[in-house]
Amino acid sequence: MMDQEVETLEAKLQRVKEDNRTLREMLETLSSKCEKLQSHLQEINNEEQEVSTKSDQSGSVLLARAEFPIAQKPSQIFVKTHPKDNSLVCRMPIN
Repeated sequence: MMDQEVETLEAKLQRVKEDNRTLREMLETLSSKCEKLQSHLQEINNEEQEVSTKSDQSGSVLLARAEFPIAQKPSQIFVKTHPKDNSLVCRMPIN
């Protein structure tokens, strides 16, 4: 009786250790990605500051605006048909 409880608890401890290891790896990955993103944002901010300090001929400061491509209308839209169904159905948008 006691041996079975010990085995059960040891098995549960092993599962918890494995979960902790997996979570630790996920946290390390997220931390790394966050640091890279912060670095990238800092680079963008530095570039914007350099551009925004340029002056036009009258001496007023010109503010640079980031240029982003304009999104076109989607040709396909994928939607779930039921919350428990993980498949997606392709719907064509109405033009």
